[in-house]
Amino acid sequence: MYNIIFTKQGGNTMLIDFIPENFIKVTKSVKDFKEAVREAGEILLSNGIIEEVYIEKMIEVAETQKYIVIAPHIAMPHARPEDGVIKNGMSMLYIKEGVDFGHSEHDPVKVVFALAGKDHDSHLELLSNLCEVLDDDDFVKRLLNIKNKEQIIKLLSK
Repeated sequence: MYNIIFTKQGGNTMLIDFIPENFIKVTKSVKDFKEAVREAGEILLSNGIIEEVYIEKMIEVAETQKYIVIAPHIAMPHARPEDGVIKNGMSMLYIKEGVDFGHSEHDPVKVVFALAGKDHDSHLELLSNLCEVLDDDDFVKRLLNIKNKEQIIKLLSK
């Protein structure tokens, strides 16, 4: 069972166990945002979180909805629970060179969190919790300056 666990500590949301290590991938580059979404989605697919159709649905949403890029250099592709979610999960793809998602203010995207919520409530809870964590400017600054997977794991374990 893969859980995304958040806790409040001193009024701030801190990560205890955010994303399992095998749900994190670091790559030098991707050719476009579709490949970025596909790679992040394939992590979920290979771990039994989603069906393959969910990846295509995430790409469709990313093509038409600018809200997928939620902050400078950070995207959170997702689709609807009924589009092939088996169970809750989230993956992280870190793209060292970044990739354009077509968002004039927040490109290039370096961090892609692919989100899969098995129902509407858990989907919204995952979205809300991730956004709360990403509201920590210090965390985001450190996240965007990561060099390797080990540094990501260390950061997400704090």
